[in-house]
Amino acid sequence: ATQTTTRVTRNYDTEAPVISCPTGSPFTVYINDGALYEHDGILWDATATDNCATIVDLSAMLDKPIGDPNPDPGPHATLDGVYFAQGTTTVTWTATDGCGNSSTCSFLVIVEGTADIMVQKTVLPTGTVAPGEILVYTVVVTNLGPAPAPLVKVYDNMPPQVDIQSWTINGVSQSLPYLGYCDLTNIGVLEQQTVTYTVKVKCSTISTIANTATIELQPPLIDLNDGNNSSTVTNAIGPLLQVNADLTNGTCTSNGAIDITVTGGTSPYTYAWTTADGNIPTGQEDDEDLTGLTSGTYEVEVTDANGCTTTGSWTVTSEDTEPPTFTPPTGPFSYCVNNIISATYNPTPLPGITPEYDDLTTPRPEYYNFVSGFTQFNLNPLEFEDNCCEDGFIIHWRIEFTATPNPATIAHEPINWPYISGTGQLSDYGTDIHFPGDGVYFTNIEHHIYYWLTDCNGNSSEEQAITITVLPRPNVIKQ
Repeated sequence: ATQTTTRVTRNYDTEAPVISCPTGSPFTVYINDGALYEHDGILWDATATDNCATIVDLSAMLDKPIGDPNPDPGPHATLDGVYFAQGTTTVTWTATDGCGNSSTCSFLVIVEGTADIMVQKTVLPTGTVAPGEILVYTVVVTNLGPAPAPLVKVYDNMPPQVDIQSWTINGVSQSLPYLGYCDLTNIGVLEQQTVTYTVKVKCSTISTIANTATIELQPPLIDLNDGNNSSTVTNAIGPLLQVNADLTNGTCTSNGAIDITVTGGTSPYTYAWTTADGNIPTGQEDDEDLTGLTSGTYEVEVTDANGCTTTGSWTVTSEDTEPPTFTPPTGPFSYCVNNIISATYNPTPLPGITPEYDDLTTPRPEYYNFVSGFTQFNLNPLEFEDNCCEDGFIIHWRIEFTATPNPATIAHEPINWPYISGTGQLSDYGTDIHFPGDGVYFTNIEHHIYYWLTDCNGNSSEEQAITITVLPRPNVIKQ
């Protein structure tokens, strides 16, 4: 028999597979599902080939960062649908062939947290507001995701036209002073937090009020959409509180008036009047308008419903400058000298002396005697007229006598009789008044009484005169 020898040759595979990871590491992505990044697609999957054997396993392990939530570390046959935590993750792919040979490749995935934080600001009331009005600003911060926001800063500097009265975070009152910003913490996905500011418009405000709230998502999260990170509201300003007045200067001592008109601000208004040199009638101190004013300067402080104030000052003249009028006694007034029917002849007169003159010691009464108490020269008070006064008139009078010839001298020089004057009715003078006549030439002598009236405010009328005619006694001639 023939001996046969069989040679068996065994070849062992000791060559590792060739594995390829995606290029471009590190790969930076953003959270897109809650607090994690969920990868979509196979672009991060490795590929592997082998020289002789079939690749029996190609899988990836995640060296995840420490934290919560905790994604599945693997192994993963594909990264499609795999979650990555925020931070840096090392992805290691391992390819193993049928002979147990393996090779690895790795790359980095950096997950940055994102949250789209939106701010919306509103104000009440809207539109045009009045100086001094209360405004309420409401700032609503919404987390649109995908990640919860641990910390959001809200910057909201109050405009210079307002004073902050109070503020709250999520309904909880906060302390003053307000520093212009605040922190909102732990805003969940689709959750909202609210900041409110109650402010008072300054009474001096004349320009439009604009107020902007701005938010900043704090690290480590980032906000990829900054288009909704600020919100502005505006209010137009109504007219300032103002006061104007129509003045009535009085024609008496206390009938001036101030009629004020208040515009702007917010009604109702209150009023407080003062004066240093005038007189505010009792009960009008807090009225809108003043009447019955004396001369002086009057100031008012007007306060509107919002506590804003304005002042006004006006000078009123209230003086009685109009004189009174009256009617003098109605004449004519003609009177004979006393004892007109008496005549005495003096056969031995002094040289040059009118013969009919009796003597120098007991001269004839060459005058008309106005007896005290007679009322024919009195004024009638019912005929007094004045724009302000009903009483308090003072009657003034003055009697101007016309000179008469002196019967007791040769020259018959004129005698200038002194004037007399007084106040009150002439009947109250107290003594008789002699109106001289002409005992020399026997002519009519005219005397004048001048009257004028002073009213209760010291205004004097024009003088008016009446004429008193004194008729002489008969001229006795010796035949």
